[in-house]
Amino acid sequence: MRSMLSRSAVLSVLVAATAVGAAWAAAPAIGIATTRGDFQIDRTSVSGNATILDGSLVETGRSGSELRLYEGTGVRLGEDSRGQVFRNRLVLEQGSAQVNARKGYAIDAAGLEVQAAPSSAAQISVASQGRIEVAAISGAVQVKNGTGVLLAQVLPGRALAFSLQESGAAPPERVTGVVTERNGHYFLTDQTAGVRVELVGSDLGKLVGKLVEVTGTLDTAATPAPSAAHVVNVIDTRVIVQGPKLARAAAGSGHVLSRGVIIGGVVVAAGGTAAAIAWTTSDTTPSVSR
Repeated sequence: MRSMLSRSAVLSVLVAATAVGAAWAAAPAIGIATTRGDFQIDRTSVSGNATILDGSLVETGRSGSELRLYEGTGVRLGEDSRGQVFRNRLVLEQGSAQVNARKGYAIDAAGLEVQAAPSSAAQISVASQGRIEVAAISGAVQVKNGTGVLLAQVLPGRALAFSLQESGAAPPERVTGVVTERNGHYFLTDQTAGVRVELVGSDLGKLVGKLVEVTGTLDTAATPAPSAAHVVNVIDTRVIVQGPKLARAAAGSGHVLSRGVIIGGVVVAAGGTAAAIAWTTSDTTPSVSR
């Protein structure tokens, strides 16, 4: 009897150990979260610091939290923020996050994908009514919609706001910039979004060298000419300015940028300057309490 109980106990321990090992294998540790206050990981309250597993849900309170991933990326979650953390991306559901990407890192927010290039830093905030604000603190930051259409190239020191439209028919594209021509192809780099598109339509030659607002449709089936992100079939054009005033207008002065543009069904407008989320802990690596 004692032998049978002993074997049963050993078997139970082995089964439990195997289950725990399988759970850790399915969701490996990817970093450490720290804060000066309390926060939650996977709906469990912790304080100080804790291990982050691949796919962990992190929810901050008033103190915010610092996430240090083992591959070198640092993520700062602002106060009252919530996000699911993976090895190569963060799904930001609420609040704000700042990413210091060592090897590149993606942030998904409300159907948009923000891609921080290697050695860059970006800040993303989920505002009300489907508005997402993205700031490039350093390095290049790209923003795409859910189907992979490039919406913006955010330059260092700039911030843009993205407003998702309600479900239904997508609004027409609306971009503004100086029309150029090369090898029979016509291009426009939008002033606000920094995205270069190829224009397809009639009588485009007369627009070359002019600052123009173009309304059209996004042709996702067409292959754009080299250097262009996508193709816009032109429906209507409006010349904003030409001649001596062109240089000043093309630099972004005046009312040109105030309307915002529409790319891939998303309204893109100039945003404010984002303040960096302060680190909540020292630079020393903390011990793990979980």
